[in-house]
Amino acid sequence: MLKKSLIALAISSVSMAASAATVVTPEALISNQGAVATAFTSIDGNNTNSEATDKISVTLNAEYKVDDIITVTFAGGDLSLANTAATSVITLDPVQNDAANSSMTLGLLSTEANKLTFRVTDLTLTVHPTTPNAVATTKGAVIDFGGLMFTNTSILASGAVNATYAAETSNGFPLDVEKTNTAALFSTADQFTAEVSTPLDAIIDVNSKRLNFYVNTTTNETVDDLVLTSTDLEGTVIPDSSPSANYAFSQKATPVSAEHIITGDFSFLGEADETTGVITTSNVTAFDDAGTPVALDVTVYNDRVEVATNGSSKINGGVTVTIDVEGSEAGLADAAIQTQKFVVSTELNYTDAATKAQNIVLLNDAAAGEWTLNGAVVHVPFMPFRDGYSPIVNVSNTSSQDGDIEVLVYAQNDAAWVAPKSYTLGVAAKAQAQTNITAALRDAGIEGDVAFDIIVNAPKENIEVSALYYNAGDRAVMNTTKK
Repeated sequence: MLKKSLIALAISSVSMAASAATVVTPEALISNQGAVATAFTSIDGNNTNSEATDKISVTLNAEYKVDDIITVTFAGGDLSLANTAATSVITLDPVQNDAANSSMTLGLLSTEANKLTFRVTDLTLTVHPTTPNAVATTKGAVIDFGGLMFTNTSILASGAVNATYAAETSNGFPLDVEKTNTAALFSTADQFTAEVSTPLDAIIDVNSKRLNFYVNTTTNETVDDLVLTSTDLEGTVIPDSSPSANYAFSQKATPVSAEHIITGDFSFLGEADETTGVITTSNVTAFDDAGTPVALDVTVYNDRVEVATNGSSKINGGVTVTIDVEGSEAGLADAAIQTQKFVVSTELNYTDAATKAQNIVLLNDAAAGEWTLNGAVVHVPFMPFRDGYSPIVNVSNTSSQDGDIEVLVYAQNDAAWVAPKSYTLGVAAKAQAQTNITAALRDAGIEGDVAFDIIVNAPKENIEVSALYYNAGDRAVMNTTKK
């Protein structure tokens, strides 16, 4: 049976092995970020703003004759017709053939964006004079194709480029047809990655009026850490590669700096400057964890924390952002901490292979954790505490523990907005009982038309709230919702 092997790229300007037998991904790996502004990737020869591989080598295992047709087709990549001057260099088997008196020549018939067509125009075979039982043959001949320029726009769009060799006689009979006729030329990958390694996960303690975080029954704290990890994959181990291989990018990018933006409600950390919007009194810090920790630039606003990592040495590894809620009093925040979810965005600044400044968003509002309460939260959407109305609010607690009760009140939003206010009630939700907290709500000084959260320091699945009010004999029942 006719058989031929298409040998993968012999790579010259990229630090990768040339033998497919020893490299998991022998094709040139092009950086999506590095090649974004370069025009071409070449095979055989350099071009401005490109890196070149050496050649496409094909070992023949059939007998060819003059006028046989050879094609090389490309899937996933387009040749630049203006910059491609395809070449073919043939080396016949030097053991069977007399090299000095043997030759095989191809003529280029056509160049298309995805196909090269050649014709055997000359073939002279002479038996090697000193090899016993030598047979003049085209089997074992190696054709090296080069002079090709692929557009980077097509490579980056497809993510992979393959070459397929085919041959046929002048009357259409196929030659050298095997699965090994196709080999990978290029593949692309993102050079940079980022992830949330450790999300924010503090538990706000309702027993301390939501002014710090619960650790255990005897310990509270005021800090919560967010760890972000960004990586330049160049030189790192390719996951699941066997044998182990490292990323070696062609047309690689060079990282310059990164910025992380954590979005949430940080207004309780201090008063923002009226001009800049910056909270200058916050205790938020950030450190680069690569090697010796280095303090990073941190800017805190009401709605976000910005962390800047200046310098490529701070790209690889983790960045730990420590949010310390401690205010003027040791161990406590200056205002009640709100339950909330956080998101983070990471943008990387880099230079591409053409040394042009670029940037890429590695994380876009990625989940970065949340702050929860050590108890149940039930929302009451409306309750009038004013003349003519009689509120009745009951808490049912089917658990085996009493639960302290905090109420976070949202005032009616009229002409002037008022920040939610926290009240700790003087009555607890009794275990395996129903507790009427109406009087305690009035005693706390709650007035007007309000909505509020009832926060009970007890298992949330065991807490239910009944909220209703009367007006001139009519009763209105509020639909409460758990948070």
